[in-house]
Amino acid sequence: MRIAQSIVFVVGSVLVCCATCPAQAETGVELTNTHLVMTVNGNAIAEYRFGDVPYKPYIEIFRTPSGMNLLRDAPHDHLHHHALMFAVGVDGVDFWQEGNSPGTQVQKEFAEAGDLHPRYETAGFVQRLNWVGPESGEPLLAEKRTVHVFDPEEFGTSLLSWETELTVPAEKGTATLTGSHYFGLGMRFIESMDE
Repeated sequence: MRIAQSIVFVVGSVLVCCATCPAQAETGVELTNTHLVMTVNGNAIAEYRFGDVPYKPYIEIFRTPSGMNLLRDAPHDHLHHHALMFAVGVDGVDFWQEGNSPGTQVQKEFAEAGDLHPRYETAGFVQRLNWVGPESGEPLLAEKRTVHVFDPEEFGTSLLSWETELTVPAEKGTATLTGSHYFGLGMRFIESMDE
């Protein structure tokens, strides 16, 4: 069984290039113990938090071309809303909420990182994760997560793509995906955008 979901986010903003803008694109990723920072044209466009997270990795920061972060992480009324995240229910285990024995998305590896797009200037990564239930510790799903940020100078806006491919472990055979209408890829904007 294979389940795929692709989402593309476009956030518009006025891009002002100044004399200090680099003539050549500087693209790449910086990997620490807890974060992966994606940089295009010398500007950190997005930060992915994967370490020191209790339940699921997520995009913690996503900036407009002017440098403003659009995301809000764990607001006081919804602590389980992590900026830009992906979660659903699997076989009765809730990976969205973070109470009552939730599941955990456990990182296996970063399979690739860097400029991964064949046509555009990007920075991104491919991560492999296991979705693990709270009781058995056995994987309920395997995920291949691919995230890219694109060059804002080329598009005149900040652009991020997130692709998730879910597979059922061979020894398990099947999986049932469930959840409320808001489960899936969730994005929590900064408070000034609430209305």
